[in-house]
Amino acid sequence: MQGELFVADPDARAVTAISVMFGNAGWSVRAFGDGDALVTAVLDHSPSCVLLDVQSPPQAGLGQLEQLRSHGYARPVLMTSGVFDAATIVAAIKRGADDFIQKPARAEVVFDAVRRAVDAWAERQARRDCQFGGNFVGRALLTKRETDVLRGIAAGATAKEAAVSLDLSPRTVEFYRARILLKLGAKNSADLMRIVME
Repeated sequence: MQGELFVADPDARAVTAISVMFGNAGWSVRAFGDGDALVTAVLDHSPSCVLLDVQSPPQAGLGQLEQLRSHGYARPVLMTSGVFDAATIVAAIKRGADDFIQKPARAEVVFDAVRRAVDAWAERQARRDCQFGGNFVGRALLTKRETDVLRGIAAGATAKEAAVSLDLSPRTVEFYRARILLKLGAKNSADLMRIVME
């Protein structure tokens, strides 16, 4: 399987075209009738990429985008909209969208945008993983397990993703994350990344 794409779009024809295009390329595609169902599924499963329409019911797609980011989903989210105005684009980017696609768009255009976003995300994670090898302040304070958890966090993994890769529960990963923050004197995840990358 090439990747996994979750889609929420009120336009059933667009979803069908996207599903066929990605399916033919070896991707798994899950379509959702509303954005809230997509958010719940993403936070439980963490797909390779999310394609979310600005008009996804029951609330606006921008609100769902904000929910995804606030809950720690770090992988690419691409927004689509038939209304292509500057205010909507700026709002989407500020809330964490990786790209904005104007509709109607051919399935090939969507496919290329998703592939670029997923490739760019993978490249960023690889760079972070390489940088993690440095001797940052406080590294000696961490146990091997805490270091493993921190490596996952630095690579952009959610607590659930890190839990799966380390064969731990998400709650245990959160426990280790809290200990790491305390030991390194970090206020939050952004502060933690600053310490690790210095």
